[in-house]
Amino acid sequence: MDVSSNCGARMSRTAKVAGVALLGLLSSLSNSVLSAEPWEAELRLPSIPVQLGSDTGELQATGDVVTPSPSEVVTLATLPELPSTPEMPSTPEMMAPSAQGASDVTEEEIMPGPVVTDETHWKENDILPVEPSGTLAAYADNANAGAAETATEATVGSTQYDSLIASMDAMRIEIDSLKNDIKKKQDKSDSKGKFVNKVGGLMILNSQMTDQTGDAKAFYGNVNNQTYFQDLRLSLKGTGYNGLSYETTFSFNDNIQYKNLLLSVPRVLFLDETRIGYFKVESGMNFMESAADRTFLAKGPNATAFQANRRIGIGGTKFLAEERLRIYGGVYTGKNLDSTTDKEPRAYIDNDDFDILLNARISGLPIYREDCQGDLCEVLHVGMSYYWCQLDNNYNLRVAPNSWRGGPYAMQGRLPLKDDSYSVTGGELAWQRGPWGIQTELNAGNYEGCGNAYGASVMGRVFLNPGSYHQYSKKNGCFAGPVIPHNFISLDENGWRCFEGWGAWEVATMWSYTDMNDLKWVTNGTKEAPVIYGQYNEVVTGLNWWWNPQTRFSLDWTHSMYDATKQIGETSEGITDSSSDTLGMQMRVLF
Repeated sequence: MDVSSNCGARMSRTAKVAGVALLGLLSSLSNSVLSAEPWEAELRLPSIPVQLGSDTGELQATGDVVTPSPSEVVTLATLPELPSTPEMPSTPEMMAPSAQGASDVTEEEIMPGPVVTDETHWKENDILPVEPSGTLAAYADNANAGAAETATEATVGSTQYDSLIASMDAMRIEIDSLKNDIKKKQDKSDSKGKFVNKVGGLMILNSQMTDQTGDAKAFYGNVNNQTYFQDLRLSLKGTGYNGLSYETTFSFNDNIQYKNLLLSVPRVLFLDETRIGYFKVESGMNFMESAADRTFLAKGPNATAFQANRRIGIGGTKFLAEERLRIYGGVYTGKNLDSTTDKEPRAYIDNDDFDILLNARISGLPIYREDCQGDLCEVLHVGMSYYWCQLDNNYNLRVAPNSWRGGPYAMQGRLPLKDDSYSVTGGELAWQRGPWGIQTELNAGNYEGCGNAYGASVMGRVFLNPGSYHQYSKKNGCFAGPVIPHNFISLDENGWRCFEGWGAWEVATMWSYTDMNDLKWVTNGTKEAPVIYGQYNEVVTGLNWWWNPQTRFSLDWTHSMYDATKQIGETSEGITDSSSDTLGMQMRVLF
């Protein structure tokens, strides 16, 4: 819309109205001087909120009452002789100016004397607009129409202004969305000759307090209350060369541990992705989740008892049915480089070399709706995993509760494997609709010559605030971090932004069961490393507060229940219906 042209048009119409009033005044004066000799007398125009333009001669709005300058004084000597004209009849057109003023204005006040019919003089001096009207009544019509048109344009202008503001708001939202998309893709490169690199990390700080029953303390020993860094990680990732990517991640927890050292190559033969290096064996949905995205303080006893951790190997992934079917296969060998310390127990400690490990995992999405928001998002995941391992020596198996650190283990021991091999099979089922989610896994381990072990877990979780739900990673076949509509505190290129919302609040609970009664252990346990086997149940209830996608505070309560036997040499003792309770707190920061 051209604002300057609109303003000019409106001022022109204002000039029309002022001109009509001026004509009436001049006609009145002319009646008193037509019969007299020519004389000169100053006539000062009435003060009106317009002024005469010095260059164009047009009336221009000022918004203030002005006093004409000497150059704007009109003398009657300059006026032409006005012939006598019969008085005009009263018509609605002539009454039009009074409609804009007082209702009691009479016809005589509008046009008390003869009317000047010489339009040429008025047009040359820009007193009236140059229009082919013929009479003053036509000018009045034009003034009336101009006023109506001005009012109409004012209404239209107001509507257009509101529309413009709405368009600007929509554009601002679109710009913010584009900025977020650019931010997500800032580490992706379209270059064919270089990597775009990103440095990141993860910090996990834990604090725990444990209350044991008397027999549990006598059986397992005292579990100390403590505060400690569960994990400190530093990573370097890069993408380039038409999709080639790499990742190097180290953990600085008591000592340096390798996490991921891998190179990912897209589109090799019939595979969509090929990995080479040191990375996870795909032994379950829960284990495949990132440490930054776990629902509870730790993976849980089953995810650790039946996992194969990380190994050196090569693996390939193929996606089918619009990426709703994922097939993975891998071959691994070598030593577990993720060394374990006494302060950071794993499901097992196996520092011996693997001869070979074969791994396969398949997962599908019978239901997958991502083009939605909040409660409308729905995912149904079904999967199965399997790995077979050939060892050079016996196998160490350990099961740790959800939040314990530094031992004791709920179950532990060494298995004298026949032919030094074992296998683990897992089943996965997960469903999520909006904020609600359920996830369950079943595990069965067959240890050659030593029997079988079984495990199961069921987890339920829900977000308390609308619009939040866990994202699903098709690349890894598992759930990832949550969608948070309004962060509590966030930091970006524009600085700190606080109290935009309450973040995301999540309540979750999980039951886990592990049965190792059927296993035959090496019976040379010591006081420092006894053999403990039996059944272990665990219930965890947690509250998570996500400030933003990178920062989370968690509060977990873990109730552990034991039915186990401990063997030291030829001596054994049992414990039944014993329990302990652990309150754990955690701050998790991803950067």
